[in-house]
Amino acid sequence: MFKTSGGKYIAPQLIENAMKQSRFIEQIMVIGDGEKMPAAFIQPNFDFIKEWEKIHGIKVGETNQEIITNPKVIERVQEEIDHLNSKFGNWEQIKRFELTPDV
Repeated sequence: MFKTSGGKYIAPQLIENAMKQSRFIEQIMVIGDGEKMPAAFIQPNFDFIKEWEKIHGIKVGETNQEIITNPKVIERVQEEIDHLNSKFGNWEQIKRFELTPDV
């Protein structure tokens, strides 16, 4: 558990477990102790993203680095976060995230 600069307490495990319900998110680490709002480092589910790419007939890249910088992937992960954020109070919602390339 950590405290934001606004004095709100956040239990990152609850947020992380909710976010891992998304098939796009393999791992997530919520951070933000002493910060204005929580953020997250996200390890995408690269196998699922490659399937998603084939199903939708789009190209997102060959390497993990290309995949995490692809605007379509970032937008899709943002949609997942927005949807899952609705389960939490405003102070608990993930406002920024970074995708990580390493498995």
